[in-house]
Amino acid sequence: MRKSGKIKRKDKSLKQFLNRRFILIILLLALSEGVISVLFSEFLYPFISKLLVFTDIKITNFSSGVLSNMTQVILVLIIICILSLLPSYLSEAMKVIFQRVSADVLQIRLDTKIPEQLGSPILVQLYYFGLLLLFLIILFVILLPYLVAALAFGRMVSKKVEGPIHRLTKGMEQVSEGKLDTRLTFETEHEFIQMRNTFNEMAEQMEQNAKDKIEIENRKNTLLSDIAHDLKTPITTISGYATALIDGLVKSPEKEVQYLEAIKAKSLRMDELIMLLFEYVKLDSVGFALSREKLDLAELLRENIALLYTDFETKKMEINMDIPTEAVNYEVDRIQFSRVIANLLNNAIRYNPEGSLVTIKLFVGDCIKIVIADNGAPIGEEIVGHIFEPFVTGDESRNTKSGSGLGLSIAKKVVIMHGGDLVLDHEINDEYTKAFVITLPI
Repeated sequence: MRKSGKIKRKDKSLKQFLNRRFILIILLLALSEGVISVLFSEFLYPFISKLLVFTDIKITNFSSGVLSNMTQVILVLIIICILSLLPSYLSEAMKVIFQRVSADVLQIRLDTKIPEQLGSPILVQLYYFGLLLLFLIILFVILLPYLVAALAFGRMVSKKVEGPIHRLTKGMEQVSEGKLDTRLTFETEHEFIQMRNTFNEMAEQMEQNAKDKIEIENRKNTLLSDIAHDLKTPITTISGYATALIDGLVKSPEKEVQYLEAIKAKSLRMDELIMLLFEYVKLDSVGFALSREKLDLAELLRENIALLYTDFETKKMEINMDIPTEAVNYEVDRIQFSRVIANLLNNAIRYNPEGSLVTIKLFVGDCIKIVIADNGAPIGEEIVGHIFEPFVTGDESRNTKSGSGLGLSIAKKVVIMHGGDLVLDHEINDEYTKAFVITLPI
Protein backbone atom coordinates (compact mmCIF):
# COMPACT_ATOMS: atom_id res chain seq x y z
CA MET A 1 0.00 0.00 0.00
CA ARG A 2 1.41 3.35 -0.97
CA LYS A 3 1.09 6.16 1.51
CA SER A 4 1.06 9.70 0.31
CA GLY A 5 4.17 11.57 1.31
CA LYS A 6 4.53 15.14 2.42
CA ILE A 7 4.80 17.81 -0.24
CA LYS A 8 8.43 18.57 -0.96
CA ARG A 9 9.75 22.05 -1.60
CA LYS A 10 10.75 21.18 -5.12
CA ASP A 11 7.07 20.82 -6.06
CA LYS A 12 6.12 23.68 -8.39
CA SER A 13 3.18 25.97 -7.78
CA LEU A 14 0.49 25.99 -10.47
CA LYS A 15 0.02 29.71 -9.87
CA GLN A 16 3.72 30.40 -10.47
CA PHE A 17 3.68 28.23 -13.61
CA LEU A 18 0.68 30.08 -15.07
CA ASN A 19 2.17 33.47 -14.19
CA ARG A 20 5.43 32.62 -15.95
CA ARG A 21 3.65 31.33 -19.03
CA PHE A 22 1.35 34.36 -19.12
CA ILE A 23 4.30 36.78 -18.98
CA LEU A 24 6.03 34.81 -21.74
CA ILE A 25 2.92 34.99 -23.95
CA ILE A 26 2.58 38.76 -23.33
CA LEU A 27 6.20 39.25 -24.40
CA LEU A 28 5.66 37.17 -27.54
CA LEU A 29 2.50 39.16 -28.31
CA ALA A 30 4.39 42.44 -28.01
CA LEU A 31 7.10 41.10 -30.32
CA SER A 32 4.48 39.88 -32.82
CA GLU A 33 2.73 43.25 -32.81
CA GLY A 34 6.04 44.97 -33.51
CA VAL A 35 6.80 42.65 -36.43
CA ILE A 36 3.29 43.07 -37.88
CA SER A 37 3.52 46.86 -37.50
CA VAL A 38 6.83 46.95 -39.40
CA LEU A 39 5.47 44.70 -42.17
CA PHE A 40 2.35 46.86 -42.48
CA SER A 41 4.23 50.18 -42.60
CA GLU A 42 6.89 49.00 -45.06
CA PHE A 43 4.87 46.77 -47.37
CA LEU A 44 1.11 46.78 -46.94
CA TYR A 45 0.53 50.49 -46.40
CA PRO A 46 2.07 51.66 -49.74
CA PHE A 47 0.02 49.04 -51.58
CA ILE A 48 -3.22 49.98 -49.79
CA SER A 49 -2.62 53.69 -50.39
CA LYS A 50 -2.47 53.05 -54.12
CA LEU A 51 -5.76 51.17 -53.98
CA LEU A 52 -7.44 53.94 -52.03
CA VAL A 53 -6.40 56.54 -54.63
CA PHE A 54 -8.89 54.98 -57.04
CA THR A 55 -11.66 56.38 -54.84
CA ASP A 56 -9.98 59.74 -54.32
CA ILE A 57 -9.72 59.16 -50.58
CA LYS A 58 -6.88 61.27 -49.34
CA ILE A 59 -5.19 60.34 -46.06
CA THR A 60 -3.22 63.40 -45.09
CA ASN A 61 -0.62 63.91 -42.37
CA PHE A 62 -0.80 60.19 -41.70
CA SER A 63 2.00 59.87 -39.18
CA SER A 64 0.78 62.60 -36.87
CA GLY A 65 -2.67 61.14 -36.18
CA VAL A 66 -3.67 59.87 -32.76
CA LEU A 67 -4.23 56.40 -34.16
CA SER A 68 -1.64 54.10 -35.68
CA ASN A 69 -1.32 53.71 -39.43
CA MET A 70 -2.82 50.27 -39.31
CA THR A 71 -5.83 51.43 -37.31
CA GLN A 72 -6.46 54.39 -39.63
CA VAL A 73 -6.35 52.22 -42.73
CA ILE A 74 -8.73 49.69 -41.20
CA LEU A 75 -11.08 52.52 -40.23
CA VAL A 76 -11.02 53.90 -43.77
CA LEU A 77 -11.74 50.45 -45.20
CA ILE A 78 -14.68 50.04 -42.86
CA ILE A 79 -16.08 53.44 -43.88
CA ILE A 80 -15.69 52.67 -47.58
CA CYS A 81 -17.42 49.28 -47.20
CA ILE A 82 -20.32 50.85 -45.25
CA LEU A 83 -20.73 53.72 -47.73
CA SER A 84 -20.72 51.32 -50.67
CA LEU A 85 -23.69 49.46 -49.24
CA LEU A 86 -25.83 52.58 -48.65
CA PRO A 87 -28.04 54.38 -51.20
CA SER A 88 -26.41 57.35 -52.88
CA TYR A 89 -28.26 60.05 -50.87
CA LEU A 90 -27.42 58.38 -47.54
CA SER A 91 -23.87 57.78 -48.65
CA GLU A 92 -23.39 61.48 -49.43
CA ALA A 93 -24.93 62.48 -46.09
CA MET A 94 -22.67 60.09 -44.16
CA LYS A 95 -19.59 61.47 -45.97
CA VAL A 96 -20.48 65.02 -44.92
CA ILE A 97 -21.07 63.98 -41.27
CA PHE A 98 -17.87 61.99 -41.13
CA GLN A 99 -15.80 64.86 -42.61
CA ARG A 100 -17.21 67.38 -40.13
CA VAL A 101 -16.86 65.24 -37.02
CA SER A 102 -13.57 63.39 -37.41
CA ALA A 103 -11.52 64.84 -40.25
CA ASP A 104 -9.46 67.02 -37.94
CA VAL A 105 -8.73 64.10 -35.61
CA LEU A 106 -7.80 61.48 -38.16
CA GLN A 107 -6.59 63.84 -40.91
CA ILE A 108 -8.73 61.92 -43.40
CA ARG A 109 -10.46 63.57 -46.35
CA LEU A 110 -13.09 61.57 -48.18
CA ASP A 111 -13.96 62.02 -51.83
CA THR A 112 -15.33 58.68 -52.92
CA LYS A 113 -16.19 59.32 -56.52
CA ILE A 114 -15.55 56.12 -58.39
CA PRO A 115 -13.06 56.73 -61.23
CA GLU A 116 -14.52 56.38 -64.72
CA GLN A 117 -11.82 53.89 -65.74
CA LEU A 118 -13.41 51.20 -63.52
CA GLY A 119 -16.16 50.94 -66.07
CA SER A 120 -19.27 48.94 -65.30
CA PRO A 121 -21.08 48.75 -61.91
CA ILE A 122 -20.00 45.12 -61.62
CA LEU A 123 -16.36 46.17 -61.50
CA VAL A 124 -17.23 48.78 -58.91
CA GLN A 125 -18.85 46.11 -56.73
CA LEU A 126 -15.85 43.82 -57.21
CA TYR A 127 -13.62 46.71 -56.20
CA TYR A 128 -15.52 47.20 -52.95
CA PHE A 129 -15.61 43.44 -52.36
CA GLY A 130 -11.83 43.39 -52.73
CA LEU A 131 -11.53 46.19 -50.18
CA LEU A 132 -13.78 44.26 -47.78
CA LEU A 133 -11.68 41.11 -48.29
CA LEU A 134 -8.52 43.15 -47.71
CA PHE A 135 -10.04 44.50 -44.49
CA LEU A 136 -10.83 40.98 -43.28
CA ILE A 137 -7.30 39.80 -44.11
CA ILE A 138 -5.74 42.70 -42.24
CA LEU A 139 -8.08 42.13 -39.29
CA PHE A 140 -7.16 38.43 -39.27
CA VAL A 141 -3.44 39.25 -39.32
CA ILE A 142 -3.91 41.65 -36.42
CA LEU A 143 -5.91 39.14 -34.36
CA LEU A 144 -3.78 36.10 -35.31
CA PRO A 145 -1.16 36.56 -32.51
CA TYR A 146 -3.94 36.89 -29.94
CA LEU A 147 -5.70 33.79 -31.24
CA VAL A 148 -2.43 31.83 -31.19
CA ALA A 149 -1.64 33.12 -27.69
CA ALA A 150 -5.11 32.19 -26.41
CA LEU A 151 -4.86 28.69 -27.90
CA ALA A 152 -1.32 28.20 -26.55
CA PHE A 153 -2.27 29.39 -23.06
CA GLY A 154 -5.40 27.25 -23.12
CA ARG A 155 -3.36 24.21 -24.11
CA MET A 156 -0.88 24.86 -21.29
CA VAL A 157 -3.68 25.19 -18.75
CA SER A 158 -5.42 22.12 -20.15
CA LYS A 159 -2.26 20.05 -19.90
CA LYS A 160 -1.55 21.15 -16.35
CA VAL A 161 -5.12 21.10 -15.05
CA GLU A 162 -7.15 18.58 -17.04
CA GLY A 163 -4.55 15.81 -16.65
CA PRO A 164 -4.55 15.79 -12.82
CA ILE A 165 -8.32 16.38 -12.70
CA HIS A 166 -8.88 13.43 -15.05
CA ARG A 167 -6.70 11.20 -12.85
CA LEU A 168 -8.48 12.39 -9.71
CA THR A 169 -11.87 11.75 -11.32
CA LYS A 170 -10.76 8.30 -12.45
CA GLY A 171 -9.48 7.52 -8.96
CA MET A 172 -12.77 8.61 -7.36
CA GLU A 173 -14.70 6.47 -9.82
CA GLN A 174 -12.58 3.46 -8.87
CA VAL A 175 -13.11 4.15 -5.16
CA SER A 176 -16.87 4.49 -5.72
CA GLU A 177 -16.76 1.07 -7.41
CA GLY A 178 -15.32 -0.41 -4.22
CA LYS A 179 -11.64 -0.46 -5.24
CA LEU A 180 -10.47 1.07 -1.96
CA ASP A 181 -6.83 0.16 -2.59
CA THR A 182 -6.68 2.79 -5.37
CA ARG A 183 -3.79 5.23 -4.96
CA LEU A 184 -2.72 8.15 -7.18
CA THR A 185 0.97 8.46 -8.03
CA PHE A 186 1.16 11.24 -10.65
CA GLU A 187 3.62 14.12 -10.22
CA THR A 188 2.46 17.66 -10.94
CA GLU A 189 2.29 21.14 -9.43
CA HIS A 190 1.94 21.90 -5.74
CA GLU A 191 -1.84 22.40 -5.63
CA PHE A 192 -2.66 19.09 -7.32
CA ILE A 193 -0.09 17.25 -5.20
CA GLN A 194 -2.07 18.44 -2.17
CA MET A 195 -5.25 17.10 -3.77
CA ARG A 196 -3.48 13.84 -4.68
CA ASN A 197 -2.20 13.36 -1.13
CA THR A 198 -5.60 14.20 0.33
CA PHE A 199 -7.24 11.68 -2.01
CA ASN A 200 -4.73 8.99 -1.04
CA GLU A 201 -5.27 9.69 2.66
CA MET A 202 -9.04 9.55 2.15
CA ALA A 203 -8.81 6.27 0.21
CA GLU A 204 -6.48 4.80 2.81
CA GLN A 205 -8.85 5.82 5.62
CA MET A 206 -11.82 4.35 3.74
CA GLU A 207 -9.89 1.13 3.17
CA GLN A 208 -8.98 0.97 6.85
CA ASN A 209 -12.59 1.70 7.86
CA ALA A 210 -13.77 -1.11 5.60
CA LYS A 211 -11.25 -3.49 7.17
CA ASP A 212 -12.29 -2.35 10.64
CA LYS A 213 -15.93 -2.92 9.73
CA ILE A 214 -15.15 -6.45 8.58
CA GLU A 215 -13.09 -7.03 11.73
CA ILE A 216 -15.94 -5.74 13.93
CA GLU A 217 -18.40 -7.98 12.10
CA ASN A 218 -16.11 -10.98 12.57
CA ARG A 219 -15.70 -10.17 16.26
CA LYS A 220 -19.44 -9.80 16.60
CA ASN A 221 -19.99 -13.21 15.06
CA THR A 222 -17.26 -14.69 17.25
CA LEU A 223 -18.79 -13.03 20.31
CA LEU A 224 -22.22 -14.49 19.57
CA SER A 225 -20.67 -17.90 18.95
CA ASP A 226 -18.75 -17.76 22.23
CA ILE A 227 -21.84 -16.62 24.14
CA ALA A 228 -23.80 -19.53 22.69
CA HIS A 229 -20.96 -21.91 23.62
CA ASP A 230 -20.60 -20.63 27.19
CA LEU A 231 -24.35 -20.68 27.80
CA LYS A 232 -24.99 -24.01 26.15
CA THR A 233 -22.60 -25.95 28.38
CA PRO A 234 -24.26 -25.14 31.73
CA ILE A 235 -27.74 -25.33 30.21
CA THR A 236 -26.97 -28.82 28.89
CA THR A 237 -25.72 -29.87 32.34
CA ILE A 238 -28.76 -28.39 34.10
CA SER A 239 -31.14 -30.01 31.61
CA GLY A 240 -29.45 -33.42 31.93
CA TYR A 241 -29.36 -33.41 35.71
CA ALA A 242 -32.94 -32.13 35.99
CA THR A 243 -34.18 -34.82 33.58
CA ALA A 244 -32.40 -37.51 35.59
CA LEU A 245 -34.01 -36.28 38.80
CA ILE A 246 -37.49 -36.01 37.28
CA ASP A 247 -37.31 -39.46 35.69
CA GLY A 248 -36.27 -40.98 39.01
CA LEU A 249 -32.94 -42.21 37.68
CA VAL A 250 -31.12 -40.95 40.79
CA LYS A 251 -31.75 -43.43 43.61
CA SER A 252 -29.18 -42.35 46.15
CA PRO A 253 -30.02 -39.31 48.29
CA GLU A 254 -26.34 -38.33 48.29
CA LYS A 255 -26.30 -38.47 44.49
CA GLU A 256 -29.49 -36.43 44.36
CA VAL A 257 -27.90 -33.72 46.50
CA GLN A 258 -24.83 -33.81 44.26
CA TYR A 259 -26.99 -33.29 41.18
CA LEU A 260 -28.87 -30.43 42.82
CA GLU A 261 -25.61 -28.76 43.85
CA ALA A 262 -24.37 -29.10 40.26
CA ILE A 263 -27.57 -27.49 38.98
CA LYS A 264 -27.11 -24.64 41.46
CA ALA A 265 -23.44 -24.13 40.46
CA LYS A 266 -24.25 -24.09 36.78
CA SER A 267 -27.12 -21.65 37.39
CA LEU A 268 -24.78 -19.33 39.28
CA ARG A 269 -22.26 -19.67 36.46
CA MET A 270 -24.91 -18.63 33.91
CA ASP A 271 -25.97 -15.72 36.11
CA GLU A 272 -22.34 -14.58 36.36
CA LEU A 273 -21.87 -14.80 32.62
CA ILE A 274 -25.08 -12.88 31.90
CA MET A 275 -24.08 -10.15 34.36
CA LEU A 276 -20.67 -9.84 32.71
CA LEU A 277 -22.31 -9.60 29.31
CA PHE A 278 -24.59 -6.89 30.68
CA GLU A 279 -21.62 -4.93 32.03
CA TYR A 280 -19.69 -5.34 28.76
CA VAL A 281 -22.59 -4.05 26.66
CA LYS A 282 -23.47 -1.30 29.16
CA LEU A 283 -20.06 0.34 28.79
CA ASP A 284 -20.73 0.93 25.08
CA SER A 285 -24.36 1.93 25.46
CA VAL A 286 -25.55 5.44 24.63
CA GLY A 287 -25.87 7.65 27.69
CA PHE A 288 -23.59 5.65 29.95
CA ALA A 289 -21.09 7.80 31.82
CA LEU A 290 -18.67 7.23 34.65
CA SER A 291 -19.59 8.59 38.09
CA ARG A 292 -16.17 10.01 38.92
CA GLU A 293 -15.07 11.33 42.30
CA LYS A 294 -11.71 12.15 43.87
CA LEU A 295 -10.45 9.06 45.68
CA ASP A 296 -7.23 7.82 47.23
CA LEU A 297 -6.03 5.11 44.81
CA ALA A 298 -3.65 3.71 47.41
CA GLU A 299 -6.53 3.16 49.85
CA LEU A 300 -8.75 1.76 47.07
CA LEU A 301 -6.05 -0.82 46.25
CA ARG A 302 -5.69 -1.83 49.88
CA GLU A 303 -9.48 -2.22 50.25
CA ASN A 304 -9.73 -4.57 47.26
CA ILE A 305 -6.74 -6.63 48.42
CA ALA A 306 -8.35 -6.98 51.86
CA LEU A 307 -11.60 -8.25 50.33
CA LEU A 308 -9.71 -11.08 48.61
CA TYR A 309 -7.18 -11.76 51.37
CA THR A 310 -8.90 -15.01 52.40
CA ASP A 311 -8.73 -16.29 48.82
CA PHE A 312 -4.99 -15.54 48.72
CA GLU A 313 -4.53 -17.44 51.98
CA THR A 314 -6.56 -20.41 50.73
CA LYS A 315 -4.14 -20.83 47.79
CA LYS A 316 -1.16 -20.11 50.06
CA MET A 317 -0.13 -17.18 47.90
CA GLU A 318 2.33 -14.56 49.07
CA ILE A 319 1.39 -10.91 48.57
CA ASN A 320 4.11 -8.32 48.02
CA MET A 321 2.65 -4.80 48.29
CA ASP A 322 4.51 -1.66 47.31
CA ILE A 323 1.85 1.00 47.90
CA PRO A 324 2.60 4.54 49.15
CA THR A 325 1.39 5.47 52.63
CA GLU A 326 0.53 8.98 51.50
CA ALA A 327 -2.66 9.61 49.55
CA VAL A 328 -2.64 9.32 45.74
CA ASN A 329 -5.79 11.27 44.84
CA TYR A 330 -7.38 10.76 41.44
CA GLU A 331 -10.86 11.13 40.00
CA VAL A 332 -12.26 7.66 39.28
CA ASP A 333 -15.56 5.81 39.29
CA ARG A 334 -15.29 3.84 42.54
CA ILE A 335 -17.49 0.93 41.42
CA GLN A 336 -16.05 0.52 37.92
CA PHE A 337 -12.41 1.02 38.92
CA SER A 338 -12.80 -1.39 41.83
CA ARG A 339 -14.15 -3.93 39.32
CA VAL A 340 -10.95 -3.53 37.30
CA ILE A 341 -8.68 -4.14 40.30
CA ALA A 342 -10.82 -7.03 41.57
CA ASN A 343 -10.74 -8.69 38.15
CA LEU A 344 -6.94 -8.52 37.93
CA LEU A 345 -6.54 -9.85 41.49
CA ASN A 346 -9.08 -12.64 40.91
CA ASN A 347 -7.24 -13.68 37.75
CA ALA A 348 -3.98 -13.83 39.70
CA ILE A 349 -5.66 -16.13 42.25
CA ARG A 350 -7.62 -18.25 39.79
CA TYR A 351 -5.05 -18.92 37.11
CA ASN A 352 -1.87 -19.45 39.14
CA PRO A 353 -0.70 -22.43 41.15
CA GLU A 354 -0.58 -22.51 44.93
CA GLY A 355 2.30 -20.70 46.55
CA SER A 356 2.68 -18.13 43.77
CA LEU A 357 3.98 -14.65 44.55
CA VAL A 358 1.65 -11.76 43.61
CA THR A 359 3.18 -8.28 43.51
CA ILE A 360 1.00 -5.17 43.70
CA LYS A 361 2.64 -1.79 43.11
CA LEU A 362 1.48 1.81 42.90
CA PHE A 363 3.85 4.61 42.02
CA VAL A 364 3.61 8.15 40.70
CA GLY A 365 5.94 9.75 38.17
CA ASP A 366 5.04 11.35 34.87
CA CYS A 367 1.88 9.30 35.24
CA ILE A 368 0.23 7.01 37.77
CA LYS A 369 1.00 3.30 37.36
CA ILE A 370 -0.65 0.36 39.05
CA VAL A 371 1.11 -2.99 38.49
CA ILE A 372 -0.38 -6.37 39.39
CA ALA A 373 2.21 -9.05 38.61
CA ASP A 374 2.88 -12.66 39.54
CA ASN A 375 5.46 -15.41 39.05
CA GLY A 376 2.89 -18.06 38.21
CA ALA A 377 1.94 -19.69 34.91
CA PRO A 378 2.85 -17.54 31.87
CA ILE A 379 0.20 -16.64 29.29
CA GLY A 380 0.44 -18.58 26.02
CA GLU A 381 1.99 -16.70 23.11
CA GLU A 382 -0.98 -17.57 20.89
CA ILE A 383 -3.35 -15.40 22.97
CA VAL A 384 -1.02 -12.63 24.21
CA GLY A 385 -1.98 -10.31 21.35
CA HIS A 386 -5.71 -10.95 21.84
CA ILE A 387 -5.89 -11.16 25.63
CA PHE A 388 -8.16 -8.11 25.96
CA GLU A 389 -10.63 -9.22 23.29
CA PRO A 390 -14.01 -10.64 24.41
CA PHE A 391 -14.08 -14.36 25.22
CA VAL A 392 -10.35 -14.81 24.68
CA THR A 393 -9.13 -17.36 27.23
CA GLY A 394 -6.95 -20.40 27.22
CA ASP A 395 -8.68 -23.76 26.73
CA GLU A 396 -7.85 -24.74 30.31
CA SER A 397 -9.56 -21.61 31.64
CA ARG A 398 -12.70 -22.23 29.64
CA ASN A 399 -12.94 -25.96 30.29
CA THR A 400 -11.83 -26.27 33.89
CA LYS A 401 -11.68 -22.93 35.66
CA SER A 402 -14.86 -21.26 34.46
CA GLY A 403 -13.14 -18.24 32.87
CA SER A 404 -15.56 -16.15 30.83
CA GLY A 405 -13.00 -14.18 28.83
CA LEU A 406 -14.97 -10.97 29.42
CA GLY A 407 -13.30 -9.67 32.57
CA LEU A 408 -10.18 -8.27 30.92
CA SER A 409 -12.20 -6.78 28.05
CA ILE A 410 -14.38 -4.93 30.56
CA ALA A 411 -11.33 -3.88 32.60
CA LYS A 412 -9.54 -2.38 29.60
CA LYS A 413 -12.68 -0.51 28.51
CA VAL A 414 -13.10 0.99 31.97
CA VAL A 415 -9.47 2.12 32.17
CA ILE A 416 -9.66 3.67 28.70
CA MET A 417 -12.84 5.52 29.73
CA HIS A 418 -10.77 6.98 32.59
CA GLY A 419 -8.29 8.30 30.02
CA GLY A 420 -5.66 5.65 30.71
CA ASP A 421 -4.66 2.26 29.37
CA LEU A 422 -4.31 -1.34 30.51
CA VAL A 423 -1.55 -3.43 28.96
CA LEU A 424 0.04 -6.83 29.48
CA ASP A 425 3.77 -7.09 30.13
CA HIS A 426 4.59 -10.75 29.45
CA GLU A 427 8.35 -10.44 29.37
CA ILE A 428 9.63 -12.97 31.93
CA ASN A 429 12.19 -11.63 34.44
CA ASP A 430 13.42 -12.39 37.94
CA GLU A 431 10.40 -10.75 39.60
CA TYR A 432 7.44 -12.02 37.58
CA THR A 433 6.31 -14.00 34.54
CA LYS A 434 3.52 -11.58 33.63
CA ALA A 435 2.23 -8.22 34.76
CA PHE A 436 -0.89 -6.19 34.07
CA VAL A 437 -0.08 -2.47 34.08
CA ILE A 438 -2.67 0.30 34.48
CA THR A 439 -1.46 3.73 33.36
CA LEU A 440 -3.38 6.90 34.24
CA PRO A 441 -2.38 10.38 33.00
CA ILE A 442 -1.76 13.08 35.56
